[in-house]
Amino acid sequence: MPADDRFEVRPYAAIAVLAAAGFYLSSLYSYLLFHSLIEIVTAAVAFTLFALTWNARRFLANGYLKTLGIGYGFIAVVDLVHALAYKGMNIFPGYDANLPTQLWIAARYLQAATLVAAPLLVRRRVSEHLLLGVFAAAVVTILALTFSGEFPDCYVEGRGLTRFKIDSEYVITALLLASLVPLHAMRQEFHGAVYRLIVASIVCTALSELSFTAYVSVYGFANMVGHLLKLAAFYLIYRALLVTGFAEPFDLIFRDLKRAEERLQRANDTLEEKVRERTGELRASEAELRRMNRELRAVSACNQTIMRAVDERTLLEDVCRIVCDGAGSRMAWVGYAEHDERRSVRAVAWGGAEGGYLAKAGITWSDIERGRGPCGIAIREGVACCIQDFATAPETAPWHAGALERGFRSSVALPLKDAARRAFGVLSIYSSEPDAFTPEEMRLLEELAGDLAFGVLVLRDRGELKRAEAQIRELNRDLECRVAERTQQLEAANKELEAFSYSISHDLRAPLRAIDGFSQMLREDCETRLDDEGRRFLATIRSNAQRMGELIDDILAFSRTSRYEMSFATIDMAALANEVFDEERRGAAERDIELRIGALPPAKGDRALIRQVLVNLASNAVKFTAGRERALIEVSGAAQGAENVYCVKDNGAGFDMQYKDKLFGVFQRLHRADQFEGTGIGLAIVKRVVGRHGGRVWAEGRIDAGASFSFTLPPP
Repeated sequence: MPADDRFEVRPYAAIAVLAAAGFYLSSLYSYLLFHSLIEIVTAAVAFTLFALTWNARRFLANGYLKTLGIGYGFIAVVDLVHALAYKGMNIFPGYDANLPTQLWIAARYLQAATLVAAPLLVRRRVSEHLLLGVFAAAVVTILALTFSGEFPDCYVEGRGLTRFKIDSEYVITALLLASLVPLHAMRQEFHGAVYRLIVASIVCTALSELSFTAYVSVYGFANMVGHLLKLAAFYLIYRALLVTGFAEPFDLIFRDLKRAEERLQRANDTLEEKVRERTGELRASEAELRRMNRELRAVSACNQTIMRAVDERTLLEDVCRIVCDGAGSRMAWVGYAEHDERRSVRAVAWGGAEGGYLAKAGITWSDIERGRGPCGIAIREGVACCIQDFATAPETAPWHAGALERGFRSSVALPLKDAARRAFGVLSIYSSEPDAFTPEEMRLLEELAGDLAFGVLVLRDRGELKRAEAQIRELNRDLECRVAERTQQLEAANKELEAFSYSISHDLRAPLRAIDGFSQMLREDCETRLDDEGRRFLATIRSNAQRMGELIDDILAFSRTSRYEMSFATIDMAALANEVFDEERRGAAERDIELRIGALPPAKGDRALIRQVLVNLASNAVKFTAGRERALIEVSGAAQGAENVYCVKDNGAGFDMQYKDKLFGVFQRLHRADQFEGTGIGLAIVKRVVGRHGGRVWAEGRIDAGASFSFTLPPP
């Protein structure tokens, strides 16, 4: 085996043989002494393991070792109670040999469960306080079950071991062997010697359980071997966790730390190499980064200037100054595209080392030699144009001498565009260094040009705006005059309408009453002298006079619905519907009418007008069900979003849906007067009242299959 995994086998083997011999001799003297020594020694080993693990818990990164160290301490508690409960100790009077046997099985179940669960916690930072609580709860539960008699019997006096005890030994053995599988899968997490010691301990524990399945008597060979194997198992765990662990701390307890240190060292080596590689690159880019930062600050300052600007010329001059002073440019200027014969570019603002350059440049945006430079291209084509070196660029030949004389080595021209994306000017920036404008800087400067163009357009709009405001004020004054005039006209029209209504109610009623009265007198005085045809004529005259009176009443009612001053309140629609339909049903007491009124949600509106709506709909329902042997009228309602929907449904004559749009018109009827009486005003009143409440009204029906009329009202 490797040198770092070896432990001294021979001395410990000799000590183990001597210890086994000593325990054997003690058994010959007294089995109770032998048993007590075994249990006390294993408990002492386990308690020592617990104490050292608890004190070293901060350094144990391996959750498996921490679980075993704490768990075996609580297993030893149950084992110690098992030893004290043994027959002959007389510590727990009233209990027979069943109690220690129960405690033995319970301790072994707890040990097997600990070894099965521990591999799951190898790579986890396990809370020692949580482990302490779990194991303490398990021990309290075991002791409560055994001393209360709830734990299954394991030994019956006169009969020996129970089936539960024997089967439990096999189950525990299976669990112990099963715990080796995940432990083997996690073996790389352990020091080699520690892993072998743990495996050996588990194997000894399993063999111990198998020995106890062959139990014959307390003095039997199997019983003695089982106890000695248990002692060996506890000793091996002690060696694995404490002796090997604390004797070689860097190989076990701090093994993860060593691995981390190695990884950190490799990472440091790699990092140093990368740092050396990047140092040169960083130094090379520091100047560019400083320049970009300077330009960003300058662009930010320009944007602040644009936001605060109140004058176009001042704005342009401030931007040129900031670009030169803040961004370190050699010169900057703004030119507007003129639409003269030469298509010249007129300089309107500049900053930096201009030195008379623009007066001599003669820049144009026409497609000639002096229009093929950066400024001409930017205006003509609407794209940014960059010259990275005046000394070598052939298109800059007309300005070569003047540019180099003033220290211009590179430049960029950025179009200023209006709302239609047409270039109306150019922002041109010059640098004293060749290749000064990187793609990142170009994008940044293009954004600046866009912001500047927007600022210019806003300033210009503030003036085709002041004039518009004046025009709007003038239009408002004119509109107010027109509204006042129209209001007067409407008031006059309303007065005329009221006068017309009065005329109808007064002037027309008198002749109608006269016609009706005289026709009645004629019938009474001359009835004997009139033939059947004459009497029929008189009846027709009276009927039409009465119908004309009804029409006049309905017209007046219809006109009042638009002039009536509404008083809004919460309306109990269920109570109002019952009130209205009861009146209608009393008026047709001779008929068989079934009325069904559902739960109607309350509405907000003018109660008098809404009552008129229900009266009209109710009278319609009663009228158009006259041909039914049993009339059925249903009133329902429901809240739907921001409105309430109400419906009056009947099983009457119905109507043809292709004429549904005529239902709510004034004097519009779908049935002949000889079929159903009426003036055609009622549904028009319903529509007008519902409309004044902000609602809608509609109808559905089929000929001879009934109809339903629905309307909406606002909720309270």
